[in-house]
Amino acid sequence: MIDSECLQSFSPVVRDWFLENLGEPSEPQRKSWPEIAAGNNILVCAPTGSGKILQLF
Repeated sequence: MIDSECLQSFSPVVRDWFLENLGEPSEPQRKSWPEIAAGNNILVCAPTGSGKILQLF
């Protein structure tokens, strides 16, 4: 089962697109998206290919 709790702040269209096309969020995404949604400034330090570019959504 995919843990999509961190996707709750996304619109249904974006959430569905992500789950259908990319699958489960990476650990950096799961940890950072709730902070971004809360309006906090964060710095994401994660390996190449971990989905950092998708923080812009």
